Amino acid sequence: MHFFLQTKADVTEPILFAGLFLWLMAYRLWRSRLGDPTPAALLGLAIAAAALTAAGETIGMTLAHGVPPMVIVQAHFDLAIGVRPAWWVLAAGLAVAAAATARRQRRPAVA
Repeated sequence: MHFFLQTKADVTEPILFAGLFLWLMAYRLWRSRLGDPTPAALLGLAIAAAALTAAGETIGMTLAHGVPPMVIVQAHFDLAIGVRPAWWVLAAGLAVAAAATARRQRRPAVA
């Protein structure tokens, strides 16, 4: 919360860290309640965390600066202005899912 309060105009970094924190907490909750998530579950978690990050950025920018929500949504897909935090959260989540898939494929089959 303090990170957001310290940032005046460019909230890219706090939103990125909030999205990564969201992904990590969801992963920890999943693991503590259901055990190790499958690669497919990690893929779903990555997509959900990225979508929530994008939604959070859209809502936050609309409330804080009065920017119309569709302008923010369009900015998520305009790479000319830079890669938005939701894409970085998605990339990090997909990297974890890919690593989990590779790790499962390397394990010897139990006879």
